[in-house]
Amino acid sequence: MSVVQLFGREEASQADFAAVNRGQRDSNLRQIFFYAVFYPAIELLAAIAIALILVYGGARVNGPAR
Repeated sequence: MSVVQLFGREEASQADFAAVNRGQRDSNLRQIFFYAVFYPAIELLAAIAIALILVYGGARVNGPAR
């Protein structure tokens, strides 16, 4: 800290940190958005796949309807 103050770069260092921090925040928000969109879609597909397997297996066990 004393070196930064010695060379009078406090404002420039603060601006650099703010820019990096904004970039990290924006990346984190994008990650949260994509997780919120795709995770439920994948869960839905998994539930549909399990349901189809159960329906198919149940139909195979019961045999043809008479």
